[in-house]
Amino acid sequence: MPATNSVATYDTNFSPPVTDSQALQWPPALRSTIPAAIIGATFMIFPLGIGIAGMVASGALSALFYYHRVSARNLTTGTGAKLGALTGFFGGVFTVIYTSVVAIFWGSEQFRAAMMDQLNQFASQTHDPRQLEMIEYFKTPAGLTAILILGTIVMLFLFLAFSTVGGALGAAWIRRRHRS
Repeated sequence: MPATNSVATYDTNFSPPVTDSQALQWPPALRSTIPAAIIGATFMIFPLGIGIAGMVASGALSALFYYHRVSARNLTTGTGAKLGALTGFFGGVFTVIYTSVVAIFWGSEQFRAAMMDQLNQFASQTHDPRQLEMIEYFKTPAGLTAILILGTIVMLFLFLAFSTVGGALGAAWIRRRHRS
């Protein structure tokens, strides 16, 4: 059995702990995704095409903000997609909050009247009896609640999907730009 030395030896070649350069660093990721999500949620005020472009742009912006915060030389498209997904989640939440505040302060009756106008426009464009029956259901209080819940879920999913794509595209653009 070898004898143990009671004197402690110290490593003179100190090196900081190695971190995975591709791992998402959470504090900078949150500080990067929240402003991008606010920008994306702001675009939701505009018509659908601009709103979708805002979702994609918010994902790309989160990758750009993250790159500038951590100087991630190995920012992969996977990391960009994660940042975009996080941005999409926050952007969806901010949009739901904004919509709720508008509905409360603008007045629930005005909000309901605007929804009824939209439903009447849809009804005037179709002649299918099943669609007309569904539209009439959505005009009831239970139907209006269902359409708001369904709309919120769809909007959250779309925000998540388009921001994820935007984050991946933003990271790919940053990598390509960094190489040249």
